Amino acid sequence: MQKVAIFLLIFILCSCNEQKKKDNSIPSINEIVTGIEKKNRVDAQFIGISNKPSKQWSKYEQLKETATEEQLITLTNHKNSVVRCYAFQVLAARNSTHVFNVLLKHLHDTTTVSTINGDMGCEMYVGDYFIEIVTPNYIDNKLYKLSKKERETLDSILIYDKSIHLYEKSTVLGEY
Repeated sequence: MQKVAIFLLIFILCSCNEQKKKDNSIPSINEIVTGIEKKNRVDAQFIGISNKPSKQWSKYEQLKETATEEQLITLTNHKNSVVRCYAFQVLAARNSTHVFNVLLKHLHDTTTVSTINGDMGCEMYVGDYFIEIVTPNYIDNKLYKLSKKERETLDSILIYDKSIHLYEKSTVLGEY
């Protein structure tokens, strides 16, 4: 009986130690954000002419797996534009009820962000990136999409708010 108890105690201690190792292998939100900031580019899942998997995208996936909705909403206001974009994209991927309100708060965000998808790179405003993520023509059809009413509200704001200087505004106005 004593041998069984000792065996069980050793087994439990080893299991707890193994769990600690597993928990330590999961990066914290701060580590993920620091990694995203370091690369400082919004990558799609595959990049380059050979469409190799993006290490930056894996940080996006870690953010998606780890961050709470509240953390993501906070990160949409982060000082780094790439962090803001990825946080918003995760909210859209989760079909969060906060997507539209977060989008509206960033219609004046004209910070430039570099993006790459496959071998195509570009620079765009963060506000335009947010809009692009939730419009029907975006590549990932699993993300949150604006309802008809939300799109009409957004278009109306873009048309009538003279202080908004996003590229999307000229698209709505038919100037492009």
